[in-house]
Amino acid sequence: MHNPIEKSAVEAAINRSFPDAPIPSDFFGALRRNDDIEDDIAEQFQTRKWTEISEHHWRMTGIRVGTVMTCMTPSAYIYYLPSLLISALRSNNFDDAVEGLIPPNQRREPRGIWWRQFIGALNLNQRSAIRLFLAYAVDAEQDGTAAKLNAEKALADRLYD
Repeated sequence: MHNPIEKSAVEAAINRSFPDAPIPSDFFGALRRNDDIEDDIAEQFQTRKWTEISEHHWRMTGIRVGTVMTCMTPSAYIYYLPSLLISALRSNNFDDAVEGLIPPNQRREPRGIWWRQFIGALNLNQRSAIRLFLAYAVDAEQDGTAAKLNAEKALADRLYD
């Protein structure tokens, strides 16, 4: 018999695993593009604690989460990631959050410098909280949805082990 995962346990694990300070100072890194996309991201996130970021802020950038993630440094993205996960839990809309947890390429394969730095910077507690979130998303989503399929793939590929 499958034991359902409690939403409150997932949120608690995320809150325990991702500190809200310090706010990252190296937000875009050396490869800054200096374009409207980065301006929109900075307007919504930079200088705010992750606990102050809601689903609204992620949507107000007007761009896909996969683009947001790779515009930020891996450490800045890790800092703001819990706001995306908790927003998904509270809204029961997992599409963006799951997209933000899988490699941002067409095949969804873990490759490239950014992805290696991102995975390498996550500590064991953060990886565990992400796995718990993905398992919850699999249980919460209907069969056949992109969020469920991508969450299942992330778990099967052991991206966060």
